[in-house]
Amino acid sequence: MRRVVDVSLEPKDLASAFWDMGSDEQAEFFHELAQIIKEHHQTNPSSYSLGEMQWLYMTEDIRKRGKDATEMFMALSAFAFDYWPQKNEL
Repeated sequence: MRRVVDVSLEPKDLASAFWDMGSDEQAEFFHELAQIIKEHHQTNPSSYSLGEMQWLYMTEDIRKRGKDATEMFMALSAFAFDYWPQKNEL
């Protein structure tokens, strides 16, 4: 027997699930996200290779959500400048 269930995940559900993950699982999330975006790019080249246009649109929507969303986005992004891989690590 096979059942197919349609489940709608709200942003709050996804945020809670992400926060409940360990750092290794969160890192795996970003790996999987990259794979999904790259696959999508194969059928939609205008999406850019890692969703750059989506990130640009998202920053505008984050601003609209207010201080909490902006601070969380900045906190999540801040480490990237410090730990960005060197050319030979890519």
